[in-house]
Amino acid sequence: MRQTLVVVENLTKLVHDPIEARVFLPKLKPGVKAAKERASLPEVREIGQRALDVIDHAMGGHQDGDSTTMSAIERTQPHDVSAFLEKHIKINGGLVDPSGDADIWSLAKQYISNMVAEDVNQREIERVAGCIEPYLEPLMDDGKAAAVA
Repeated sequence: MRQTLVVVENLTKLVHDPIEARVFLPKLKPGVKAAKERASLPEVREIGQRALDVIDHAMGGHQDGDSTTMSAIERTQPHDVSAFLEKHIKINGGLVDPSGDADIWSLAKQYISNMVAEDVNQREIERVAGCIEPYLEPLMDDGKAAAVA
């Protein structure tokens, strides 16, 4: 039981994305909790408590005295990126010829939004500017696409 709890604790520490952790850790947590409560050795109960703490942390939980609250960590959605892009394009002067580029922009906006949302969800933040600037450059004044990106 001790080795199982140690393995669960160590493997749970490797999970960095709370959204992914919420897929399998709720199934694992009752077994760890039961092992912690039923263990006769104090050392095993202590390891079980550590494993439960790591599971709660990996799932995005924060200890508040007696209760554990789950922080709301959501994946970035393309429509959120789209709204963000629209806002920053307006701030930076808008499109050069909105009437002529409206069809191109509607397609490009969907494509850009999907790429940026995926990069943000995968924590590839350094790739975001490269997903925006080349597509906005022909649609905006010089240098404005880089500001938006």
